[in-house]
Amino acid sequence: MARFGSPSGICLSNESGENADTLLVCDTWNNRIRRVNRQTGWVVTAAGSGRELMKNGHCDDAAFVQPNAICADPVTAGVYYIGSTGTIRKMSGEKVELFACGSDWWDAEPQAFRTTFSSRVLQGLICPRNTRNVVFALDAQQLLQLDGNTRKCKAVTLDFKDATGTHTLNGLSLCWDRSATAVVDSSLFVLVLAYDRWGGKYSYNIARVNVTTSKRVSLSSDIDWSLCSPHL
Repeated sequence: MARFGSPSGICLSNESGENADTLLVCDTWNNRIRRVNRQTGWVVTAAGSGRELMKNGHCDDAAFVQPNAICADPVTAGVYYIGSTGTIRKMSGEKVELFACGSDWWDAEPQAFRTTFSSRVLQGLICPRNTRNVVFALDAQQLLQLDGNTRKCKAVTLDFKDATGTHTLNGLSLCWDRSATAVVDSSLFVLVLAYDRWGGKYSYNIARVNVTTSKRVSLSSDIDWSLCSPHL
């Protein structure tokens, strides 16, 4: 029986053949990426030796530091992006390499696509449809767009803040607005955690963020989900 250690990220396989009907799961505390067959429930390790360090290379020998978010490239089969403690790693076939890294890793990876993450834990990753090598990442109080083609990082919105100054807001997870009236990949639904610094209480909020204009619209500002931990 496979044993997971706090799994926290999941995506559908974008591959064909024997890996077509599988899920990729971030096995966070075991520092591995698992592949789960949706029909049989069979679990294998897709990448990660289990050691808690950052190491690129062959999937069997590569190492992660608490991977917690994953998404599939919508264009290239077998390519996945993995959020792992201040970095985004790219798994392609049998190889793991660095896609982008925060300042903690600049000295170790001088040739890397450098950016500045405000948090060491990226809570959510997602790719726009029909676009290769572009990732949106939830980084605590901001939503970032990372373009591996131009090696540029743009803050789509810095608006995860409370005007009254009494709450700290953090993005937790995200998904595209796929409704019939939505422009393709123009808006994201983001689950936001609000912490009341004065009252010491947590609540949750769903917002729609336009990735072009950075406008954020709250959809459920009065809903208190403080007794549960929802995810999109």
